Amino acid sequence: MCKSLACFIRFTTYCKTNEGNSSAFPFEGAFVKGIDAVSWMANNSSKLSSGQGNGPHCWTFFSTAAFGERTKVPQKNIPNATAEKVKIRMLEGVEIALGLSKGSLKRPLYSRLQLWGAALPTNSPGVPCIFDAHGRAGMCGDWLLGSSLESAAISGMAIVISQIIF
Repeated sequence: MCKSLACFIRFTTYCKTNEGNSSAFPFEGAFVKGIDAVSWMANNSSKLSSGQGNGPHCWTFFSTAAFGERTKVPQKNIPNATAEKVKIRMLEGVEIALGLSKGSLKRPLYSRLQLWGAALPTNSPGVPCIFDAHGRAGMCGDWLLGSSLESAAISGMAIVISQIIF
């Protein structure tokens, strides 16, 4: 059901540019439009209750499905050269999205690239959940309505309501 491919990469880095600008990432998450190498970015460190202050932050970046498809390699054996090329292109995409000059973000302290074949569903049934009242079995998930946090929440609530009604 999920034919698209996406790349995500985590950067543990200080949220500063090479010029020392600490507001390089003035948000916790964002959808990105019009940039092939990046479609979504989020600060995983913001999920921590204690926060990270001015220390390193862990960011996740998703590419577009088209970019993922063009950079597709076996997931268990990503060549180092491919991983480096994708990382550089995604960082450049982040810089463009933030309106920064090329090479202005600090080099990541750590990065990990993963090609995720089920990241972006290309077809969805368009229902909030699937529930078999006779068999008392059901399933929910963001992939039923699309791929978003809102879809996941609606799907989860729908499966609970289905169980109450039946």
